Amino acid sequence: MSSFNQAEPTQNASMAKLPPPAMVNNKNPATVQITAEQILSEARELQLLHNELVEGARAIYEQSVQCQPNQIQAWIRYAKFETSNGDVARAREVYERAVEKVELADFNEAAEQLLVAFAEFEEHCEEILRAMCIYKFALDHIPKGQGMDLYSKFVLFRKRHGVRLGIEDALEREMMSLEIKIILAAYRWKKEQVSSHDIGSGLQEERGTSLFSRF
Repeated sequence: MSSFNQAEPTQNASMAKLPPPAMVNNKNPATVQITAEQILSEARELQLLHNELVEGARAIYEQSVQCQPNQIQAWIRYAKFETSNGDVARAREVYERAVEKVELADFNEAAEQLLVAFAEFEEHCEEILRAMCIYKFALDHIPKGQGMDLYSKFVLFRKRHGVRLGIEDALEREMMSLEIKIILAAYRWKKEQVSSHDIGSGLQEERGTSLFSRF
């Protein structure tokens, strides 16, 4: 009995420490509720604001390259801006315009940077053959003894895509070989036709056909 009487005051003391329940005076639902239409409307407004900012920035980049067309870094920044906005077509157009505007006759480090950036852009877009053509164009125009960085980048590029480029090179060589064979066969046939006056036209045609069939 004594132990029971001692435990009872402890229970009452712990209950006395609990905070009182919160009293809610207004149990009605909130009068202002955000609807799906409001969310979509706000999203459209944000998109319009983003588009306006993009157009404003594009106008600034365009003005910059128009005023100083030989400033290659301005073209590169412009193209990278379009790439960052996901507009691949505009970015490619900027690079192409830059190559046309910039004086490549005096091939310098800035021109090298432009062509490398253009090639890397095409590689990122998985346009491997376009990238290879740009690298080769740059290597053809660079003065001897310059462009070590360009050459090293091209070597790494070939290592990354060697199999695919090897197939294309093999096809190109095969087409050139076939074209040469056709030209040689036509030349031999014509030469034989001139030197064989006593042979009838039917026999000449047969010989020409047989010559072509060898290739």
